[in-house]
Amino acid sequence: SISYCHVSSVVVRDGQFVNAGEVVAVSENTGMSTGPHLHLTTKKDGKVIDPAILLDYIRKCRNTKL
Repeated sequence: SISYCHVSSVVVRDGQFVNAGEVVAVSENTGMSTGPHLHLTTKKDGKVIDPAILLDYIRKCRNTKL
């Protein structure tokens, strides 16, 4: 599962399948933050995993010609 925090609007529905690189939300300056940013939490089987694993996968998919 993935949690996105500090977003002003969500573009997709909960549980919706999305492709790598697809926009899912718009980040914003929310709460007591000093500027727009995104907190990204990724979990697999209930355990937090490094989001870099997911981001690397997305980069590879975007660079692959179908």
